[in-house]
Amino acid sequence: MGGGWHDVANVGTFDDFKAFEDDCIKVIQDTDFASSYLIKNKVKSDLSIGYLNQEIAKLAFFEYKFAEHYLCIDSDTIFIRDFYVSDFFYDDITPYIVLVQDKDLHAKNYYINFAKDRIKCIQKIFDFLEVEDSRLRTCHNGQIFSHKVLCSLMEFMKSKNLTFCDLLLIAPFEFTWYNAYFQKTSLIREVAVEPFFKMYHTKSEYILDRLSGNRISNLKSQYIGYILNSNWSKGELRFKNRGILDRILYLFLTKFT
Repeated sequence: MGGGWHDVANVGTFDDFKAFEDDCIKVIQDTDFASSYLIKNKVKSDLSIGYLNQEIAKLAFFEYKFAEHYLCIDSDTIFIRDFYVSDFFYDDITPYIVLVQDKDLHAKNYYINFAKDRIKCIQKIFDFLEVEDSRLRTCHNGQIFSHKVLCSLMEFMKSKNLTFCDLLLIAPFEFTWYNAYFQKTSLIREVAVEPFFKMYHTKSEYILDRLSGNRISNLKSQYIGYILNSNWSKGELRFKNRGILDRILYLFLTKFT
C-alpha cells in the first residue's frame, strides 16, 4: 500500500465480490447461514434492521460449519501487511483472543462521551451472563470467534428462550456477547492479546494521529491493519497538507466538522 494513508473503499455488491472467488476464496451471503435469525421487520430499537442483522450474521456464522475459528471484521477494516496463522494462533489449536479494558481511551476527552455509553452496555452484558469480573475486558471488533464457544452460547440462549436479536436489544455489542461468554465458560484456553487492528474510534483521534506525523510504517510493526470507524470516516476531510501552518489550519477547520 505504500507509505501513505488510504480511504476506506466503497463496499461493492455481491456480484462484485463473487469475481474474487477461487479455490482459496468462497463468497457467501448472510442468508446462506443466518436466514432464520435475521430480522425481517423493525424492532423496538433506535438501531436499524441492517445494523442489527450485520451483528447477528457475525454471531450466527458458526452454524455454516465452514471453520472451527473465524476472524470477524467489518468493511471499514484496511489490511496494511501480510499476515500469517501465527498472527492469530498461540499454538496449533489455541486462537488468540482480544481482551482489553481500553483504559487509555477512557482517559481522553475525544472518547469520553462514547466511553460512558459503552461501559454501561458492557456492564449489562456481563450482568446478564453473570460474569463476575470487574475488569470488563472485551474488544471493539476484529475478534476470532470459535465454533465451540458459540455452540455453547446457542444452547444457553435456547435454555432461556432467547434469540440473537433478544441479546442485542439488551446491548448491541456482538463482540462483547462473545467475549463475556468466552470468559464465563472457559471452554477454550485463554491467551489474551491486544487488538490485531489499530482502530480510530473518533475523527479527533484520527486527526491528532495524522498531525503527529504517524504513518503506516509505524503501525505495521504492531498491527495487521487499521480501522476508520464508519460512523464518521465516510465524510472525513482528506489530509493532504504537509506544512506546519497548513496542519494548524486543518485542525482549526476540522474542529467544527
